[in-house]
Amino acid sequence: MGGTLLSVVLLGSMVAFLWSGRSRPLFLTYAYLTNAGSDTSPAWSPDGQSLAFASRRDGRQRIWVKRITGESVEVAITDGDDGRPRYSPDGQQIAFIRQMEDGTAALYVVSSLGGEPRRIAGEAVDADWHRMAAGCA
Repeated sequence: MGGTLLSVVLLGSMVAFLWSGRSRPLFLTYAYLTNAGSDTSPAWSPDGQSLAFASRRDGRQRIWVKRITGESVEVAITDGDDGRPRYSPDGQQIAFIRQMEDGTAALYVVSSLGGEPRRIAGEAVDADWHRMAAGCA
């Protein structure tokens, strides 16, 4: 008898909860950040407002930057055979790997707004930034 009463109370509580005016949980939705289908190596800016990525969308592998807020315009900031972008800790520069015509690769840095890339090192495969701890030299 006690088990039956407990089952009825639990069932009634569940029905009352489900039919109450509570809103249903929100479902996750996904939105494409880029839409070329050939975009790779995404890297978020430190402030989370921009996305750098490599794409061959116009026939040449280049580094593109997309501002996530506002008009969300995508802009190519390099002209070489470039990939693997990485934002600097302050978000002002992007390091990337450029494939050279002789088959080697080199590390370059460019302003996150675009401009003339600067070669940092040859024979590079991949790279990333290091944020030094406060007080370290």
